[in-house]
Amino acid sequence: MIETTLARRYSKALFSLAIEAGSQDQVREELEELKSLMEAHPVLLEILSNRFLDLKARMRVVDELAQKMGLNPEVTSFLKLLIKKGRLTLLGLMADFYKKLILASQNKMEAQVTSAYPLSDMIHGELKKILSEKSGSEVLIRPHLDPSVLAGIRVSLGNIVYDGTAQAELFRLMEEMRRGVIN
Repeated sequence: MIETTLARRYSKALFSLAIEAGSQDQVREELEELKSLMEAHPVLLEILSNRFLDLKARMRVVDELAQKMGLNPEVTSFLKLLIKKGRLTLLGLMADFYKKLILASQNKMEAQVTSAYPLSDMIHGELKKILSEKSGSEVLIRPHLDPSVLAGIRVSLGNIVYDGTAQAELFRLMEEMRRGVIN
């Protein structure tokens, strides 16, 4: 809970700076790249987060990283601040919140659509249309395959989940059987 609040605050602060600099989209891309880099190389995250290692040495690593990746000055400063404050481990969560802020500023939302099998473009289009009407925002569909849902789809849009999967129905039936609702 505290981590979520912190990540949201840091993301909002970075978003404000990026707006002033006119670099919101570039910052979003760079945060996504850094998130992927830290996930692919957890040792880098451990080194940069380790408070027992010399801070100046960790800052030099960030400078080299920024130079090689061509990072925006706001992102470089942000990384250094996260390291100094011991918050670098929240970078992935911050990148996710930042992306939501960008989408909200453009009156857009992202919906994760989970299904057991790939859905057709026609179904994606219909979902996008329906969800956009319900939310009042343009909805971007992010497909996710999960064979465990068996059939149907689960849509996560903001804090709302629409679950029409066979898996959810089976769980519901199982719960009813446990409570003795079904004879």
